[in-house]
Amino acid sequence: MFVSRPVKMDARAPKEPKPLPRYAFRPDSYQDYSSVVVSASSGEQHAFVRLLPSNGEFDWIEAVKVEPRTGQPGDVVTLPLSGQKFLLLRRYDDGDSEIVSEVAPIE
Repeated sequence: MFVSRPVKMDARAPKEPKPLPRYAFRPDSYQDYSSVVVSASSGEQHAFVRLLPSNGEFDWIEAVKVEPRTGQPGDVVTLPLSGQKFLLLRRYDDGDSEIVSEVAPIE
C-alpha cells in the first residue's frame, strides 16, 4: 500500500497533515501520525496496520484500536478485507483532525 505520497500531496487538504506511519508499523502513539482508518461494518473504526494472507490471498486486515483523545493504541484486531471501508484520518500539528473518504490529485 503506497499511499503516503498521494496523501501528502492531496490538493483538498487545508494544511499539511502529519505523515502516515510506515506499512506494518504500530507506533507507540498515533498522535504524531495521520492514519488509514478501517471502518468496520459494525461502525467501529481502527487504524490500518497491514494486510494478512489467508490461503494465498491477502484477504484479512490487521488493525489496531486507537483511543481517540490520546492516540494510544490498544488491542490488535483481525478483520476480513471484504466489507470494510477505508478512510483517511488527517491529523495536524495544531491538534485539529478530520476524516476524509477520498484524496484528490494535484491539478
